Amino acid sequence: MREQIQTEASIAISNNRCVLLELGTGVGKTKVALDSANGSSALIVYKQKPHLNNWKDEIVKWQVDDRKFTFSTYNSLHK
Repeated sequence: MREQIQTEASIAISNNRCVLLELGTGVGKTKVALDSANGSSALIVYKQKPHLNNWKDEIVKWQVDDRKFTFSTYNSLHK
């Protein structure tokens, strides 16, 4: 089931310019999002500082180049 969800999310991402992943905990949203950046840039929007830390931990864990990501909070998106 987990692989099916990841595959479907990857297809949705590849077919669209902007995708919001909202899935249950533990299905691999972060990994799919990191893989989908695939050399291009991506904006990661987080709600609280611990969420940012989780993203950064996952980037290190999966050995992804963090220079392609921009991070923003919901409150500062207008900037």
